[in-house]
Amino acid sequence: MRPPNAGLKALAWGLLSFLGFGFSLSVLGWLFGSLESTLGLPHSLMLGLWAVSWVLASGGLALLIGRRVLGTRLLIPLVGWVILAVGAVVSGAQSVVLAEWAAGRFGYYDPEYVGPTVLLFGIVAGVAVGGFGVQVGPRWALAAPLSATFGGVALAGLITILNLPGLANGLAPDSWALAVTIVASAVYIGAVGIVSVPRDEPPA
Repeated sequence: MRPPNAGLKALAWGLLSFLGFGFSLSVLGWLFGSLESTLGLPHSLMLGLWAVSWVLASGGLALLIGRRVLGTRLLIPLVGWVILAVGAVVSGAQSVVLAEWAAGRFGYYDPEYVGPTVLLFGIVAGVAVGGFGVQVGPRWALAAPLSATFGGVALAGLITILNLPGLANGLAPDSWALAVTIVASAVYIGAVGIVSVPRDEPPA
């Protein structure tokens, strides 16, 4: 049942969750950047840990914000946990492999050399949090998580298409791991899109 001011509550959940998504990225980036310099962590490992923690923290913030703003107890089904956990792993793996590939190919990791593929880990993260929100949110509040999920599906499709010309002459030996993570990211994003398609509620 839709509560009073359902539209405003749903909008507030979406906006505050988006702000939490960006805030956690900045805070965790500072934290892992400090750990990298203090502990001497490899840069690629730091990026992977940053991505994993970003997905998990953003999902947790979206859940807490939803429980507060929507005024209802949001339950987490098993598929919600799976979407968030697998998304964290895929995003982290994409970050690590891309950084190591770029360092091996160019001598160091520079996003300008990598092109739009550098955004893929963030798109995976956004789809993971959006798909998680679709699973935990009430049906009347799903506009924002659905927009994040299917917007990510569209962006991932575009990045995949942009990578196709690089396959014209086959894969270099050092690019197989990167190709696997790109395919894994695309498969994950597509799967989350499929399970996020709204379905009619069964009759009472």
